[in-house]
Amino acid sequence: GDFEAVEFDGGHFYLTKPEDGAAVAGSSFTKLLTFVGSRLEAGAEAMTAAALTQMHKWNSERMPYPHDKCLHDLFVDQAAKTPDLPAIVDPAAGVTLTFREVDALTDALATMLYHRGVGPGVPVGIFFERSAEYLLAYISAHKAGGAYMPIETVYPPDLLARVCSQVQPPVVFT
Repeated sequence: GDFEAVEFDGGHFYLTKPEDGAAVAGSSFTKLLTFVGSRLEAGAEAMTAAALTQMHKWNSERMPYPHDKCLHDLFVDQAAKTPDLPAIVDPAAGVTLTFREVDALTDALATMLYHRGVGPGVPVGIFFERSAEYLLAYISAHKAGGAYMPIETVYPPDLLARVCSQVQPPVVFT
């Protein structure tokens, strides 16, 4: 089936309606592999011991949270409390976004998704490596009421085509 792709060039999101979703996915996959390959040297080994210790501490602590709210609602609450604090930091890409910026960007993207038919139970494909863009797409999908559909960038093009054909997400972030 047809789907729309939302492409990110590092500064802007672009909406496209590809004639052949598999070709676009394959092209995006190639671009992502090239991009990721250029960054492999700057992985966890580049972090200081203190930074690694802090990262493990943050990731090991369990925090209580309100079970009656969705993740995107908790994000909006936090954005209201601390709008000017960093919400997303992607040192590899040189990107830092505040809660206010992320909230505004994801509201705009969620509105775009909603106008393209995304709502409860409707999948939104996300075809990014883990990055600032990935988080923006993830939060936007949830704000629109959609279901988050990760599409792993390591999948071969024929598997990508099969997955998109079976699930038929109306929008895929690339």
